[in-house]
Amino acid sequence: MDLDPDPATLPADPARFEVLVPLLIGPAVGLGKESPQVTACTPEWLAARCRETNGIYDPRHHLIVNLDLFDKTGSGNGSRAASRKV
Repeated sequence: MDLDPDPATLPADPARFEVLVPLLIGPAVGLGKESPQVTACTPEWLAARCRETNGIYDPRHHLIVNLDLFDKTGSGNGSRAASRKV
Protein backbone atom coordinates (compact mmCIF):
# COMPACT_ATOMS: atom_id res chain seq x y z
CA MET A 1 0.00 0.00 0.00
CA ASP A 2 1.42 3.36 -1.00
CA LEU A 3 0.53 6.15 1.39
CA ASP A 4 1.19 9.84 0.90
CA PRO A 5 -0.91 11.51 3.60
CA ASP A 6 -1.45 15.23 3.94
CA PRO A 7 0.72 16.27 6.93
CA ALA A 8 -2.21 18.27 8.30
CA THR A 9 -4.15 15.01 8.77
CA LEU A 10 -1.42 13.30 10.81
CA PRO A 11 -1.74 13.12 14.61
CA ALA A 12 0.54 15.21 16.82
CA ASP A 13 1.68 11.99 18.51
CA PRO A 14 2.86 9.53 15.82
CA ALA A 15 2.12 6.61 18.14
CA ARG A 16 -1.60 7.47 17.98
CA PHE A 17 -2.34 6.73 14.36
CA GLU A 18 -5.15 4.99 12.54
CA VAL A 19 -5.73 4.45 8.87
CA LEU A 20 -8.61 2.91 6.97
CA VAL A 21 -7.27 0.05 4.83
CA PRO A 22 -9.38 -1.15 1.88
CA LEU A 23 -8.94 -4.84 1.06
CA LEU A 24 -9.75 -6.78 -2.10
CA ILE A 25 -10.28 -10.45 -1.27
CA GLY A 26 -11.21 -13.22 -3.67
CA PRO A 27 -10.11 -14.97 -6.83
CA ALA A 28 -7.71 -13.14 -9.13
CA VAL A 29 -10.02 -13.85 -12.08
CA GLY A 30 -13.80 -14.09 -12.15
CA LEU A 31 -16.56 -13.39 -9.68
CA GLY A 32 -16.44 -13.60 -5.92
CA LYS A 33 -14.33 -10.64 -4.86
CA GLU A 34 -15.19 -8.81 -1.69
CA SER A 35 -13.90 -5.40 -0.65
CA PRO A 36 -14.08 -5.02 3.13
CA GLN A 37 -12.24 -2.30 5.00
CA VAL A 38 -10.31 -2.56 8.24
CA THR A 39 -8.91 0.12 10.49
CA ALA A 40 -5.21 -0.30 11.25
CA CYS A 41 -4.34 1.48 14.48
CA THR A 42 -1.88 1.55 17.34
CA PRO A 43 -2.68 0.48 20.91
CA GLU A 44 -2.24 4.13 21.90
CA TRP A 45 -4.93 5.23 19.43
CA LEU A 46 -7.26 2.50 20.69
CA ALA A 47 -6.64 3.53 24.32
CA ALA A 48 -7.50 7.14 23.45
CA ARG A 49 -10.77 6.04 21.83
CA CYS A 50 -11.61 4.02 24.95
CA ARG A 51 -11.03 7.07 27.15
CA GLU A 52 -13.26 9.19 24.90
CA THR A 53 -16.08 6.64 25.15
CA ASN A 54 -15.88 6.04 28.91
CA GLY A 55 -13.98 2.78 28.54
CA ILE A 56 -16.12 1.02 25.95
CA TYR A 57 -15.09 0.93 22.29
CA ASP A 58 -15.95 -1.79 19.79
CA PRO A 59 -12.71 -2.62 17.93
CA ARG A 60 -14.47 -4.81 15.36
CA HIS A 61 -12.69 -4.74 12.00
CA HIS A 62 -9.57 -3.24 13.58
CA LEU A 63 -6.00 -4.42 13.15
CA ILE A 64 -3.87 -3.35 16.11
CA VAL A 65 -0.26 -2.73 15.11
CA ASN A 66 2.89 -1.81 16.99
CA LEU A 67 4.12 1.49 15.53
CA ASP A 68 7.77 0.44 15.96
CA LEU A 69 7.18 -2.61 13.74
CA PHE A 70 4.52 -1.25 11.37
CA ASP A 71 6.88 0.27 8.80
CA LYS A 72 9.41 -2.54 9.06
CA THR A 73 7.16 -5.36 7.77
CA GLY A 74 5.56 -5.94 4.42
CA SER A 75 7.32 -3.96 1.71
CA GLY A 76 7.75 -7.06 -0.43
CA ASN A 77 10.35 -8.57 1.90
CA GLY A 78 8.67 -11.94 2.09
CA SER A 79 6.82 -11.26 5.34
CA ARG A 80 3.29 -12.40 6.11
CA ALA A 81 2.06 -8.89 5.22
CA ALA A 82 3.13 -9.22 1.59
CA SER A 83 0.25 -9.89 -0.78
CA ARG A 84 0.16 -13.01 -2.87
CA LYS A 85 -1.93 -14.47 -5.66
CA VAL A 86 -3.54 -17.87 -5.19
